Amino acid sequence: KVYYTLDGTEPTNASTEYTAPFELTATTTVKAVAYDGDKASAVVSKTFTKTPLIGCAEANALAEGEIAYMKPFDIVYVVEGAGYIYIKDETGTALIYSYDWDEPTYFAAGDHVEGFIGKSSPYKGLPELKPNCNYEDLTITKGGTPTEPTILTEVPEAADVHKYVQFNGVQFKEDATFAKDKATNATMLVAETEVVLRNAFKFETALMANKQYNVVGFVALYNDAVQVYFLKAEALSTAVDNITIDQNAVKFIENGQLFIVKDGVRYNALGQVTK
Repeated sequence: KVYYTLDGTEPTNASTEYTAPFELTATTTVKAVAYDGDKASAVVSKTFTKTPLIGCAEANALAEGEIAYMKPFDIVYVVEGAGYIYIKDETGTALIYSYDWDEPTYFAAGDHVEGFIGKSSPYKGLPELKPNCNYEDLTITKGGTPTEPTILTEVPEAADVHKYVQFNGVQFKEDATFAKDKATNATMLVAETEVVLRNAFKFETALMANKQYNVVGFVALYNDAVQVYFLKAEALSTAVDNITIDQNAVKFIENGQLFIVKDGVRYNALGQVTK
């Protein structure tokens, strides 16, 4: 017969007899001894440590190789064929990188996931988690409401990494063509500041400098420089050449962006006063 204790004391045949598996809910040292009649074995001891679960923000701050036992989270977006699975919880957003799990049969936007364990594996400053568990170990609740992108009016910061974002009415410094076989960059103007838009997922589209777009993507880092990973761009219906303005005003293009000067005041295409 086997007897055990959970309070750190030495077990005897007067201790709790082991008859079935038991659950530990906190860090605990289990000590056990076996008896054959009155003859006792040596005492064996093992401490089981309960690891606290962490959120997305803490996971992003882990050093390379550290293990992340994750709190429950929601799926934000799965980039099929690219290995990128974006997730969020109440602390922020994070990225799981796994070609094995990016098929739509596994996850969809809005799914709720519990039980994920990941290993920190940053890439050129971009925090990433690679699975350190089996897909079968997860508990997945399907059918949640997909996340809508956050509309940004200013240049994103490093703290926004992995955030699902949308920029409205932006223009591009130069024409750009994104192809399916190569990851290339374009330069978009956000609040008159240049921001790199990278076609990391190799989508196919053409972007024109003389048009305005609503751009959707994910904030990323490359060697600690902020970029935006491109998802889609919707051209606004009103082209620059069709904008009607007062005859006393002057319109011109500077660095790929439309400006209007009237009565000595300069405006951008959204009607905002600029320097």
